[in-house]
Amino acid sequence: MRSVLVTDSGLGGLSVAAALAERFRRAGAGLELTYFNAWPEQERGFNRFPSQAEGLRMIHERMLARPGSQVILFGTLTTIASEVHRNGLIDRGIAPGRIVAQACDRLAAEIEQDPESRTVQDMIGRFVAEAVSRLADPGAPVLAAFCCTHYNYSAGLFRAAFAPLEPEIVNPNEAMGACLEPAGAGPVRARVLSRIVLSDQKVAAMVRQIRPVSPPLAEALIRYRHDPDLFTY
Repeated sequence: MRSVLVTDSGLGGLSVAAALAERFRRAGAGLELTYFNAWPEQERGFNRFPSQAEGLRMIHERMLARPGSQVILFGTLTTIASEVHRNGLIDRGIAPGRIVAQACDRLAAEIEQDPESRTVQDMIGRFVAEAVSRLADPGAPVLAAFCCTHYNYSAGLFRAAFAPLEPEIVNPNEAMGACLEPAGAGPVRARVLSRIVLSDQKVAAMVRQIRPVSPPLAEALIRYRHDPDLFTY
């Protein structure tokens, strides 16, 4: 039986944890899964993109597979301002003109409240329109890369906002959810820990997203443990 800790600044990484839990369950492998919400304070946080190297690898591979394609990097203000994904692609030989970096201010926070809300829909529509207007060649194939774990929950709204364009969604959550090989027979058990209080609305919204993938993790989120002394900050 494996013991695995998944951590993220917020609840976006729950989709990674859910994919892991379901993969182990299907294989009949034992898993002790802990999701650690690393958001430090109720009204203050930080933005980090988990496994930046994995995300860059996926984006680069998909661009190589589609010659002449362009990529739109969707991320938080902090992530986009860091230019880590843009510079990483350029270092790997991708021409700067094939890259559009689109900051999506406050989108992750709104997705946690309700990934399918009208507010989220309007925000995604605005961000997609801004990004598409900056494409060098609107007729070339487009990749939409999620540089934030939360955006996976609203993938359908992203696709709808791009219409009539049909971009290829590059979602690193999928690779991270398949990064461990199941081993050892046993049950799948999960728990969720958080330093901050999670609102009922936020918990309900995330449960709707992850229950179809991993019921045990959804139940763990409902029963999450709030511990204000979980870590120092």
